[in-house]
Amino acid sequence: MVYGYARDFPHHVRLTNAGMWRDDHTSYALRDLGPNDFKEWTEGDGRHAPDGERTHVWGFKSAEHAAAFKRWAETCGIDWTIPALEQNARPPRPPERNFFQGPMTGYRGDQSGS
Repeated sequence: MVYGYARDFPHHVRLTNAGMWRDDHTSYALRDLGPNDFKEWTEGDGRHAPDGERTHVWGFKSAEHAAAFKRWAETCGIDWTIPALEQNARPPRPPERNFFQGPMTGYRGDQSGS
């Protein structure tokens, strides 16, 4: 399955230590993309990382989407070089939303709908 994802979504962004509380941030960063725009998978067995984390990989069909996600990862305030539990200074948690509502296209930070 991973080989199929890597082939079908050829533009990859790899982040180590991306699990735990950081899942909320990566999910929110991808909120405007559809399920056929990207796939996420993990590499490695986690035994070599200090806290058992694996490398998370996001594959994108579009080079532009991959570049935008990589830029976000580099500027979001998360230190991917250390395990999630070791990062004391964390960016604010993204707003919660109902994931069954679909992408938040045009989201401006308010929920008034205007």
